[in-house]
Parts: sequence; C-alpha cells; structure tokens
Amino acid sequence: MKKFLSALLACILALGLAMFAGCSKEGTISGNYSEVTEEDWTAISEALDAQTMFGDMEQEDWNFGFEAKAGFEFSAVNGDENISAGGDAEYKFGMSAEAIGGAGSVNFSFTAPEGSENDNISLEGNVYNDAQYFYFGGSIKAPGEEAAAESKIKFDISSLFGGLTGGTATFAAEGALETETAPSAEIAAILQQAAAELSLKVEADLSSGTKLKISATEETFDAVLAEILGGSTAESAPATFTSNVLEVYLYIDKDGTFAQAAANIDIAGVIEIPASDTEEAQTIEFSVKGTASIKISADIPELPDDLDSYQEQV
Repeated sequence: MKKFLSALLACILALGLAMFAGCSKEGTISGNYSEVTEEDWTAISEALDAQTMFGDMEQEDWNFGFEAKAGFEFSAVNGDENISAGGDAEYKFGMSAEAIGGAGSVNFSFTAPEGSENDNISLEGNVYNDAQYFYFGGSIKAPGEEAAAESKIKFDISSLFGGLTGGTATFAAEGALETETAPSAEIAAILQQAAAELSLKVEADLSSGTKLKISATEETFDAVLAEILGGSTAESAPATFTSNVLEVYLYIDKDGTFAQAAANIDIAGVIEIPASDTEEAQTIEFSVKGTASIKISADIPELPDDLDSYQEQV
C-alpha cells in the first residue's frame, strides 16, 4: 500500500504540473508565429537564460511564483472492454528569498474493464508544499480496496521534483530554492537537436519578448512509434493516428523573465493487433486529450496548521 501511494502520487503530481491534459483554450499562447531561422535561434538562445529567466535571486526583495491549471482525459476501447482515466489539478506556488510554499487540489480516476483483474483507482484531495515536503490530504482508493480511505501523507520534495529544475535542486535552510542550471546556449542547442531528431516544428514570435511554439509533426509520431517498435517503419506499424496534435508554448517577456507556459494534446488512433495461435485479432481505439497552463503569480499561499501530523512516505 505504501509503495502504491508513493508511486501513484508522484506520477499524478509530476504529470499534473508538467504535462497534464484537458479541453480548453488554456493550452495555447496567442502570437504571430513563424518558423525559426538561424538568426532567430541566436535571439532565442539569449532569451533562454536560466540565470535571469526567474529574476535576480540576489535581490533582497526577490520573489517568484506561478498558478497552474490542468486536466486530462484518456480512453482505450477494445471491443466491449473500455479503459478510461481522467483528472484535473490546480496549483498555486510562491517563493522568495526567505520562504517557499504551494497549495492546490488534484483529482484522478482510473476505470478498468468490468471483470478485470485490475481495479478502479481514484485520488481526490488537497496538495501543499513547503521547503522540505510535498503533502497530500484527501481520499485514495488503491487496487484491491473496496472503498476510498482518507489519508494525510507527505513526500520528500527534492526526491520528487529535483530533476525538473534543469539541474540539481536543493533547499537552503531558510527555505529558498538553490539550483545549478545549464547555460542558455546549451538549452537552445538541446532544443535544436531535439527538433532535428524528432522532426519537431519550432516557431517563434519575437516582436515583444520571446514566444515559442513547439509542435509535433506526422514525422514526429512516426519516429516515436518506430522507436517503440524497435525500428519498424510507419507503413508496417500496427498503429495509425486519426489525430496527432501535441503543442508546447513558452513565453519569455521583453525583460527576459519567464511569463507563461502552456501545452495542449489531442491524440487519437487505432492499434491493430493481428491474430495469433492463441488470440484473435484485436482492434484498440485510443484517445488522449488535454491542456495545461502556467502563469506567473507572486503570492505565497497560506498553508494549513496541521502539516506536522502528515505521515512521511519513503
């Protein structure tokens, strides 16, 4: 049970903050985008400076924060069997030179086919963080459990999210976040390399600050599918896509400060599994839809008084 809680919450929260999906216009950033040129890459490289993107941390009055909203819907249908999952999350996070805190809500559900050995899973409650822990308080229904159980648990935050800062993440004694980040030129080079290797379309609007739009193409999905299948070509792959939208947006304002990020996804298709000596042929229809949005907010949320009573999970 304890390992299940750790794995489930870590996955849901990581996905929720970084790449949740849903169905609204929150997942785009408007702009007059055009495909990037070599000259554009120079400007983009200068803008993607992790040392200045989040403000001057050496300033006495420095602060940073964001508000995130997201949700997702997934389904897979195989004849009379239907697997579905969905969830949404909201989170507000703030930090300064002397304090750090976050608060929000999350819910997630997974529905297995009737009669399946697997069981339905659900999670619903409030989430918080301080400088040391990430907290969850609410109800969790684990596989094999007849009903949801109320839980108050906490996880070491550095082990959950240390890798999301672009380097090594630690927390100073007073609560401020310290990071080692890659230089801006290296970030841009990594983006260029990924775009070339995965056939991503990178567009920019440099009229006021730096807005980036990174889109997956048909070639992107073919390359990923071939990788999964061990080098098979798109023509011989058992999956076809009827919808293949995956877009990620980033906005750095004219002062070089991070302002907004967004993502949206709408992927659907059919997987054809040929018959074998023991199994009949199967056709699986799948769909994933959603959006995510992160915007700057300077306030640090107020945290509950009972966080000391939450049980730590290892």
